[in-house]
Amino acid sequence: MQALQSQQTAQQLEAKVALQASNDANKVNVTEDQLFPPNAQLGHCYSRVLTPATFKTVTDRTLVKPESEKIEIVADYLQR
Repeated sequence: MQALQSQQTAQQLEAKVALQASNDANKVNVTEDQLFPPNAQLGHCYSRVLTPATFKTVTDRTLVKPESEKIEIVADYLQR
Protein backbone atom coordinates (compact mmCIF):
# COMPACT_ATOMS: atom_id res chain seq x y z
CA MET A 1 0.00 0.00 0.00
CA GLN A 2 2.79 2.39 0.92
CA ALA A 3 4.67 1.51 -2.29
CA LEU A 4 1.55 2.34 -4.30
CA GLN A 5 1.23 5.71 -2.57
CA SER A 6 4.93 6.40 -3.20
CA GLN A 7 4.46 5.57 -6.87
CA GLN A 8 1.43 7.90 -7.10
CA THR A 9 3.36 10.68 -5.35
CA ALA A 10 6.31 10.22 -7.72
CA GLN A 11 3.96 10.35 -10.72
CA GLN A 12 2.34 13.52 -9.42
CA LEU A 13 5.75 15.10 -8.90
CA GLU A 14 6.82 14.12 -12.44
CA ALA A 15 3.56 15.58 -13.76
CA LYS A 16 4.21 18.87 -11.97
CA VAL A 17 7.76 19.05 -13.32
CA ALA A 18 6.51 18.27 -16.84
CA LEU A 19 3.79 20.87 -16.43
CA GLN A 20 6.30 23.53 -15.38
CA ALA A 21 8.65 22.66 -18.25
CA SER A 22 5.77 22.71 -20.71
CA ASN A 23 4.51 26.05 -19.45
CA ASP A 24 8.00 27.57 -19.59
CA ALA A 25 8.65 26.28 -23.11
CA ASN A 26 5.28 27.04 -24.68
CA LYS A 27 3.91 29.78 -22.42
CA VAL A 28 0.63 27.89 -22.23
CA ASN A 29 -1.45 27.62 -19.08
CA VAL A 30 -2.16 23.96 -18.46
CA THR A 31 -3.55 22.73 -15.17
CA GLU A 32 -2.47 19.47 -13.59
CA ASP A 33 -5.92 17.98 -14.25
CA GLN A 34 -5.43 18.43 -17.99
CA LEU A 35 -2.26 16.34 -18.08
CA PHE A 36 -4.08 13.04 -17.70
CA PRO A 37 -7.21 11.68 -19.35
CA PRO A 38 -10.28 11.78 -17.08
CA ASN A 39 -10.36 7.96 -16.86
CA ALA A 40 -6.61 7.40 -16.34
CA GLN A 41 -5.73 4.07 -14.79
CA LEU A 42 -2.80 3.39 -12.50
CA GLY A 43 0.02 1.52 -14.21
CA HIS A 44 -0.89 2.65 -17.73
CA CYS A 45 1.24 4.98 -19.84
CA TYR A 46 -0.29 8.09 -21.43
CA SER A 47 1.19 10.72 -23.69
CA ARG A 48 -0.11 13.97 -25.11
CA VAL A 49 0.71 14.34 -28.79
CA LEU A 50 0.24 17.53 -30.78
CA THR A 51 -0.25 16.84 -34.47
CA PRO A 52 -0.06 19.95 -36.64
CA ALA A 53 -2.75 20.61 -39.23
CA THR A 54 -2.06 19.26 -42.70
CA PHE A 55 -2.91 21.29 -45.78
CA LYS A 56 -2.86 20.25 -49.41
CA THR A 57 -3.33 22.46 -52.48
CA VAL A 58 -5.18 20.69 -55.28
CA THR A 59 -5.97 21.92 -58.78
CA ASP A 60 -9.13 20.31 -60.15
CA ARG A 61 -10.51 20.41 -63.64
CA THR A 62 -14.29 20.75 -63.53
CA LEU A 63 -16.49 19.95 -66.50
CA VAL A 64 -18.78 22.94 -67.03
CA LYS A 65 -20.45 21.79 -70.24
CA PRO A 66 -20.10 18.33 -71.77
CA GLU A 67 -18.79 17.88 -75.29
CA SER A 68 -21.51 18.23 -77.93
CA GLU A 69 -21.99 18.30 -81.67
CA LYS A 70 -24.48 20.38 -83.62
CA ILE A 71 -25.49 19.66 -87.19
CA GLU A 72 -27.14 22.41 -89.24
CA ILE A 73 -28.71 21.85 -92.64
CA VAL A 74 -28.32 24.95 -94.78
CA ALA A 75 -30.17 25.33 -98.09
CA ASP A 76 -27.93 25.56 -101.09
CA TYR A 77 -28.34 28.82 -103.04
CA LEU A 78 -27.22 29.17 -106.60
CA GLN A 79 -25.60 32.38 -107.68
CA ARG A 80 -25.95 33.78 -111.22
